[in-house]
Amino acid sequence: MASIFLRNDIWQIKFKRHGQWRYRSLKTHTKREAQRLKSDLEKALTRERNRARGIIITETIGEVAEIYLQHAEAYYRRIDGTPTQAIYKIRRSMESIVEKHPDLEPVDFGPRRLKELRRDWIESGLARTTVNNYTEEIRRFFKWAVSEELVDVSVHAALRTVRGLRTAEEGVRETTPTKPVPYADIESVRKFLVAPLRGLVDAQYQSAARGGELVMLKPQDFDTSRTVWTVDLAHHKTRHHGHDHLLYFGPQAQEILEPFMIGRGPSEFLFSPKEAAAERHAAARTHRRPDQACNPRKTDRTLGDHYTSDSYRRAILTACRKASVTPWTPHQLRHSRAQQIRDEYGAEAANAVLGQRTLDATVIYAPKTKALAMRIVLENG
Repeated sequence: MASIFLRNDIWQIKFKRHGQWRYRSLKTHTKREAQRLKSDLEKALTRERNRARGIIITETIGEVAEIYLQHAEAYYRRIDGTPTQAIYKIRRSMESIVEKHPDLEPVDFGPRRLKELRRDWIESGLARTTVNNYTEEIRRFFKWAVSEELVDVSVHAALRTVRGLRTAEEGVRETTPTKPVPYADIESVRKFLVAPLRGLVDAQYQSAARGGELVMLKPQDFDTSRTVWTVDLAHHKTRHHGHDHLLYFGPQAQEILEPFMIGRGPSEFLFSPKEAAAERHAAARTHRRPDQACNPRKTDRTLGDHYTSDSYRRAILTACRKASVTPWTPHQLRHSRAQQIRDEYGAEAANAVLGQRTLDATVIYAPKTKALAMRIVLENG
């Protein structure tokens, strides 16, 4: 767009405006100052062209981010209107950039500032995968802004040159791979769980479903017309790509689920925190007197109609502490079942049960084990 050159020891600039080349003295002897002035002129010319084309001009990143969040809140929703997990990641990345550069013009946010933001995330202790996800969210934010003609396309093009962090780069924290749970630990933890949570754990282990999928199940969701029960999920993370996802429940899983379906309305959730509270209350050694005043509430929280992914996970971690076993999460149950299926039936079978679109995704859940390698070597090596 513009170029600088020396003439008589004074830096000059050549730029194009209204289709004609123009020359101007920058009145400086230093190249650094000349480059700064060149950058300022290019930004001014960009804003001038945008105004001429009727593009909406936003003054700060904070203003653009506010418009983007309004778009994201409406766009990233499931069929039932609830927000997807993506919106939480978007909010976090937007909070970071607005907090650091609230009054910065979008055109001034380049690769160097993106790397500075990334460094802040690393120093806050975020893992490499999370840092890369947030970095991609920032790029996606500017891509959207370009599509809405709020930001010049050159800004997004420049940010695309920032590659993701590689393993062990820049001292970033690495996450440990999710490992299957020893079955003995699962049995130890079950002893400290109430019936709804035991049912969740057993059903998840048998079906290899995600915890977030199971906590939302209702009797009306099941197709029980065949030997294997199925649930066609109304919403899941790839539904917007047109992909279907079925959960499968064989005879053992059905035996686990049936007690929770008896006497329950079609639209009631199978696994109820209220029933769990009632069970704990019935098992308590002492009870409140009929005329005893209630203790003051410490929080505004109330028991919901169903567990959430977070409340399910917290309950399992609490039971792990009581059982004195290495803490594990519901997501590890999925890995445990995936590992077992892959060892017995192969990666393609595990891929089908997990509902993954590719075998590569299945490998994340069920990596080849040493035991399998040893068995093959003993039999064929």
